[in-house]
Amino acid sequence: MLARTINYLTPAYLILLSAFFGVKALLLHLRLSSTTATFRDVWFTLFWHYSGPRFFANDPTISRIASQCRGKVLDIGPGTGDAIRFLPHPPLITHIYGLEPNIHMHAQLQKAVDAEGLTEVYTILPFGAEDLDGLRGAGVEAGSVDTVLTIRALCSLDKRLLDRAVGGLFECLKPGGQWLVFEHVRNGKCSVSGLLQGFYQILWPRMLAGCNINRRTSEILLRAGRWDVNDLVDLKEEEHWASCF
Repeated sequence: MLARTINYLTPAYLILLSAFFGVKALLLHLRLSSTTATFRDVWFTLFWHYSGPRFFANDPTISRIASQCRGKVLDIGPGTGDAIRFLPHPPLITHIYGLEPNIHMHAQLQKAVDAEGLTEVYTILPFGAEDLDGLRGAGVEAGSVDTVLTIRALCSLDKRLLDRAVGGLFECLKPGGQWLVFEHVRNGKCSVSGLLQGFYQILWPRMLAGCNINRRTSEILLRAGRWDVNDLVDLKEEEHWASCF
């Protein structure tokens, strides 16, 4: 009971924590006279520099999923590279394209790539999954990718472009390719959890770079195309809020 209560309250703590870093980002914004878009990216970068390593530390689910990457990989939203250490190395991996639109995270991401000895096979692309033209320009053609990896990334895609982006990523996969997923999802198993998600969702996207914690992500993925195998599973309900951070 105590563990569940803590998990239910954790999103509130994260919103408050994000507000703290928002103040820091605002001070930088006023001092540097940056654009609104830059302010939002800097805000989330400050928050993620502090929070990211804590979210990914010793997470057996994330390490298990990421370690299954093979061949040519699209790593969607790698952020500052906290999951890089879980990725396989050549020859299991031939090349990885990391799609990270927040350029303020690139320096730390590159450090993580270099630290893991993946410098020669990891290319950082400065745009998100919505930019299909950018993917084609980078040489990622339809049917050329062995693995798509999304770890808490689909939650932040623009809702208006979500189906197009997911469909475009699906088209990148080779026949027999795999999409490895660890995402925030809507909790349909527990009414209390679902109500809390709806309540937190009022502020959550505004405070955490557009992230959504109650999307029906499995439905979005399944309608992207025809899957040979569907291994999507939900976390146990009592651990549900662990997927929010």
